[in-house]
Amino acid sequence: MNTQMNERMNGQINGKMNRPKARFQAGSVTVAVWENEFEFNGKPTRALRASIERRFKAKDGQWKSSSTFSRNDLPLAIHCMQKAFDYMVPNGFAGQKEVRRYE
Repeated sequence: MNTQMNERMNGQINGKMNRPKARFQAGSVTVAVWENEFEFNGKPTRALRASIERRFKAKDGQWKSSSTFSRNDLPLAIHCMQKAFDYMVPNGFAGQKEVRRYE
């Protein structure tokens, strides 16, 4: 794997940390929208991707992240994910299909 591809996979582009394009938070749940660069059919391509996390303070006083959600967290996660989706659809890139239907 070349260095540039490795940097992109580690959240870096040209040696700089990649920052989210948008963030949506409700309570302890946050969804971040990222712009990812990769090669597709030998051409550089960009796509928007979303990550979700729940932050909490552990018994030792340190802030931690989790990707698991309680029943009460689910409505917050859904709300943030809907906001991210609403952001991603009009901000997609030319030629990229944003909505896939599974039936």
